[in-house]
Amino acid sequence: MDKFDYGFKGTDRNMKCKGFQYEMHRIYRKKRIEICGKGFHLCKRLINVLSYYPLMISDGDGFDNEEFYYQSNYRYFLVHYNKNNYVKKVEGSDEKRVSNTISFVEEIRCDENYLKYLLKQSPHKDIYKKNIDGLKLICENSKNILDKY
Repeated sequence: MDKFDYGFKGTDRNMKCKGFQYEMHRIYRKKRIEICGKGFHLCKRLINVLSYYPLMISDGDGFDNEEFYYQSNYRYFLVHYNKNNYVKKVEGSDEKRVSNTISFVEEIRCDENYLKYLLKQSPHKDIYKKNIDGLKLICENSKNILDKY
């Protein structure tokens, strides 16, 4: 029997990752897993997801006047993954995981009322409170782009 734990995952605005289409609350399974290869990748800490799905992008000129722009193409989610069948890779403070099973539980949205729900009423509020550093980064920067949606 699968035992589940929580983690975080980013996707593009259409809930796709590397061409794979996800849906909320659906359980996805794969037979083989390999870090940076096969399986469903996620991070244990929300802030680490930003290494793979950054909030900002640069103009890429590499000079002192390099400008950064807010990236509005990514979405962030709380996910379940199989605690009994995963591999982790630790580099510094980043802990990337790959599991044979994943399910999208909640989307992290940054409107004020929804944030209050996540931190006060969500069944997962303790997980969000432990990841407040990532939540603050995502939502502080997202305030500038919410009007685009």
